[in-house]
Amino acid sequence: MRNCMEEDKDNQLEAGAEQRVLQLFSTVFRNLGRNELSECWEQLVRHCQHFLMMDWDQAAVNVYGHELLKQVQQSETAAMLIEQVAENDLALQTIGSPLYERLFNVFGMDEVGAVSEEQAKKRLALLLKHLGGETDENEMLQLNGKAAFDDQLAPHAIFWSTLAETVQAAYPVNILSNRSIHQLRMYIDRQNISYVRSNFKKLGMTDEQALAAYVKAPTPKGRNGKRIEREPARYHNKLILGENYSDRVKGNENKKRTVGFHSEFIIDPMGNFVSQWNVLEKDSESGKYYSALSDYQHRYRNRTAYFEEQMMNGESFNYANRNDETHVRLDVKPPAKLDTRLRKDIGRYGLLGNGNLDESMKESAVERNQQNKWFSPKRKSKDNSKVNYDYLSDKGDAYSGRLLERLMDQLYKVIRRFKFRE
Repeated sequence: MRNCMEEDKDNQLEAGAEQRVLQLFSTVFRNLGRNELSECWEQLVRHCQHFLMMDWDQAAVNVYGHELLKQVQQSETAAMLIEQVAENDLALQTIGSPLYERLFNVFGMDEVGAVSEEQAKKRLALLLKHLGGETDENEMLQLNGKAAFDDQLAPHAIFWSTLAETVQAAYPVNILSNRSIHQLRMYIDRQNISYVRSNFKKLGMTDEQALAAYVKAPTPKGRNGKRIEREPARYHNKLILGENYSDRVKGNENKKRTVGFHSEFIIDPMGNFVSQWNVLEKDSESGKYYSALSDYQHRYRNRTAYFEEQMMNGESFNYANRNDETHVRLDVKPPAKLDTRLRKDIGRYGLLGNGNLDESMKESAVERNQQNKWFSPKRKSKDNSKVNYDYLSDKGDAYSGRLLERLMDQLYKVIRRFKFRE
């Protein structure tokens, strides 16, 4: 990552650009023109120009100008200021850092602190630009920018709530229609899973044990014992067309845990996270994730069931605050149209059933064009009760659940104890 001290011949200041910097940050440069601090004048001009190239609006420029002024006033030497500005460079490329979050929070905000639908969409577009978000030929969002999520952004970070509120403001009535914003959720999932595993999973622990350790850990890194939410996992216990609930799922249900409803974790009966990030792989040369079905047919030809399970039943960050109509518009309905082509193909045909297999794999493929279609169990089907989801399948645990759920857990324990005695 470049910092403001490196010479960059490819990005020489355009004519008039320095004057624009001096105008927007006039107070900063008036304070800079004293003693030896003036030695870093040119470096600071270049840094401010790079900042402006990130396309922050005037509100964000004002906030950053105030921050820079404070740093100038607190720096005793040019070396101290240069070091501070280099730290700013890094923070600006770290999505969710305190500095980035401050600027993101004010971007598009009017004088009364509100963000309109139009401004909210501009804020989201800015975030995608910083991340280098582009949709590839297989309809998968790839993040190719210099900026990346802060690796210490926790599942309970306020930044995620701010992002969710921005999406809600951008789509106050209509169904979420932006493919990149929809698929950004999966990269937030990757961040959340990585955070729990890297910070709390020790040798011999399951993912669920690491999640429980995260809940128990003191703030700000953990939840300080505050339980996370238990949510129904109907969409994460999918069936294959022709199967009944008892055939595939009954007694082996995945369960769902959320942090503030936004950050989501799906856990299998063995305590493992169910996630597409367990199977998606990256091209080391391009830095992009493989996104075509054919990319995975050879890799997982002997682990088809595992691959499909991870792709179809994994977690999905929620933009809504609760299980309501907004959740339907922003989180439930968009996948049908906006998911990656890879996930759509898996849902329709399975890994080996799309009819485009090479000769070496045809013998191992089952004719699945209509037989391997994945679907979620029903809430309550009168026509076919054998595909209904068992809402009592989640018996709870020690790190999640609201008060009523915890009381019900105790009631279930008593009932089971009496049944055992009988």
